[in-house]
Amino acid sequence: MLKSIVRRIFGTRTDGGALVGHLQECDENVVSGWIAHPERPSATYPVVLNVDGHEAARVLANQPAPPGAPLPPVGGSHGFSFSPRPYLPAGRHCVLDAIMVDDAGRATVLGRGHAGLLDLAEIDALAPDAAAAYLSRSQERWREGESGASLTWGRLMTGDSFLDEVQQARPLRETDVLVEIGPGYGRLLKTILERALPFRKYVGLDISPAKVATLQQQFSTDPRIGFQACDVISGEVPQDATVVICSGTLEHLFPSVRGLLANLRRQIRGPFTAILDFKADEKFMRSMAWFETAGGAFVRTYTRAELENVFRDAGYQVRGIPEIVLGRSLDDIEVKRFLVIAEAP
Repeated sequence: MLKSIVRRIFGTRTDGGALVGHLQECDENVVSGWIAHPERPSATYPVVLNVDGHEAARVLANQPAPPGAPLPPVGGSHGFSFSPRPYLPAGRHCVLDAIMVDDAGRATVLGRGHAGLLDLAEIDALAPDAAAAYLSRSQERWREGESGASLTWGRLMTGDSFLDEVQQARPLRETDVLVEIGPGYGRLLKTILERALPFRKYVGLDISPAKVATLQQQFSTDPRIGFQACDVISGEVPQDATVVICSGTLEHLFPSVRGLLANLRRQIRGPFTAILDFKADEKFMRSMAWFETAGGAFVRTYTRAELENVFRDAGYQVRGIPEIVLGRSLDDIEVKRFLVIAEAP
């Protein structure tokens, strides 16, 4: 079993009604910060800890502010610091939300943390047998042929914002061999066809034979379009590709995207453009990895700096990493991604 490691989140002041709060740390070792009312210096308020969306603990913020935190706007003891370990499920990843509650019972989220994260250095250096076991585990969900809105945050989406960036960075041409990694339910391809964007051939690569069969039937009337079952980390990819695109998939590659980037460079004969989006954690500027509790999917996030290094090390020239919004989730939250635009000379 891979060990979990401590990850710290340094939050920012957040107003909730008249309350002001600060989340200093939120991980499997400690939840700390402060909550204060600028006009009621003697009043104290609770911080609620939710674990995977369910209240697990409620602690009064009546201690000194934690070391290193910006001071509250009033004097007195308004800090909190406690271990969440008694409330955490054993041996798995979970999401922690620290919430402040005012006199009227209104709740405002101070910030979010994670427990049970994987050690990135350890998973990148696994022995071959162990790496193969974790790789197989990371692919189980996707081999089953999951489809529909569950692939895109609970809501069907289009490829409009992604294709807007593609057409601005590297417009598609009639001579292009377009390869898509993880086509899902065909949202990018549908948008390409609706816009009548040019290409000579399209090949969608997916790890699920069942999904490939469904997509082949769905797009069977266009002779330019084909799909093939493929493990993109090590399988065969079209050697004549000129553009490679991917959206909403690459955070699930174990242990990272490095294997895919190397495989593309190894097999594609000529220069090509890669336009790939990634789940990322811009707010806290850190990388993380975990296996989700529901569904068991592997997830790895990347910082911008890490993505630049990973692509450069694989022999790509990064032209830009803009942030894009793919749409809104079922919870009405913007789905933001880092879009890497890179050239393989």
